[in-house]
Amino acid sequence: KSVAFFRASKLWVGTLAGDAREYPGVPSNPLVIHYSPDGARIAMLVSPAPASGQTELWLVPATPASGKPGKVATLGNIAGISWFPDNRRMIVEIMQGPQDVDFHILDTLTGKTTLLLNHPDILSGSAISPDGKSLAFYTGPINWDLWEIGTEDAAVKPLLARGGADMSPDWAPGGGHYLFATDVAGRYEIWDRAVQDGFMRVLVTGDSLPGASPHTTQVAQGKWAPDGEQIVFLSQLQSSMQIGIFPKLWLQNAAGGRPVPLDQNATLSQAAAWSPDGQWIAYRRFAEGKLTIAKIQPGAGSPPVSLAEVELGELSNEIRSSSFLTFTEWAGDWILYKTRGGLHLMKPDGSANHLLTDRPAESAALSRDGRLVYALMRDVTGGGLQWLFVTYDANSGVQKRSVPLRLPVTVSIVNGMSVNPDGRSVAISSAQWDFDIWLLEGFNQPRRSFSGLTR
Repeated sequence: KSVAFFRASKLWVGTLAGDAREYPGVPSNPLVIHYSPDGARIAMLVSPAPASGQTELWLVPATPASGKPGKVATLGNIAGISWFPDNRRMIVEIMQGPQDVDFHILDTLTGKTTLLLNHPDILSGSAISPDGKSLAFYTGPINWDLWEIGTEDAAVKPLLARGGADMSPDWAPGGGHYLFATDVAGRYEIWDRAVQDGFMRVLVTGDSLPGASPHTTQVAQGKWAPDGEQIVFLSQLQSSMQIGIFPKLWLQNAAGGRPVPLDQNATLSQAAAWSPDGQWIAYRRFAEGKLTIAKIQPGAGSPPVSLAEVELGELSNEIRSSSFLTFTEWAGDWILYKTRGGLHLMKPDGSANHLLTDRPAESAALSRDGRLVYALMRDVTGGGLQWLFVTYDANSGVQKRSVPLRLPVTVSIVNGMSVNPDGRSVAISSAQWDFDIWLLEGFNQPRRSFSGLTR
């Protein structure tokens, strides 16, 4: 009979009759809410500060009149929770990396956590049975493949499909090769691959970062400078469950050498895009309590220029899910960027900032001349293929075409879009989740293996 939900980054509670109101005395920007089995309390996950890499677990009485909210524990990035029927313990899914999640048992009375389950493949979707004797969840590998899509006919053909994770392609200025991120070495590195003969070489590894350690080594989202002399890339730093994940942008010469930070003073930086002349880089920046789209002159030592402010509540969700899934693009006379509200366009000086479309886009890019916007969107009508390749006129905002994409039916996420210099195709990456559902039984004492599992 009761319902809890988010509205304007606040927790609201009410009844199905519709008399909802904002819950007083609880933090803003809740990430996940979950009623206890008896309905007396709400477990609420909150990020205490953007880019903190922390998640607070709060217990909130079902109604403000029945008690006071309180913080139970501060943990790393929590991907999900599931209550035990005793209304005291719960499973918490703690992210150790973008595709690395462990299951822990949390005692909400003491705040103590105990490792229950870990595995090389991703773990998610935990659900305790009503009698508390079984835990259902799904697990399996995530494979990322690279695809090429025709800008006129939306014809799809494989660019690289070899198992594992290959993602975030970016065409070189000459079009004969492209950057991409890969985990073939056990952690994400940035490689360069020639189209004609398939020759591949490693360009960026996490070991090259200042202060690198075995825990702070994931790099991705490499972008060629227009002259092909430099690369801007993202590092997703993770040193422990307590510290969490902090995306930062770096510059490196294409010929090699030590990377340097793009923005020394930013708490977080991500989603880079070079200006057509290579003199600026636009990116998402969090510093001094503000999340903005900014631009900076790479290597010049000059301060960044803020172009547009983005709702701060977006930051926690990006960090928790993956900062690899947000983007900024720059071509011609436009900068394109994504928010929860849709796709936005603005001039390079920040003027003429406007919403292009409120339809959710998984990935998008500007044509080389900046006149068109290409976007990958889900077909929510249920009447055809799952994915659409949609083209907009950047100046008028008019949708020019929407063509169904013949990607495999197992594709669940698309990421990254890079326009080939010849303008006739774009490169993207897609994730296929080959998951199975498992049951774990007999876990009154925490275990570290898959004994007691059935599928």
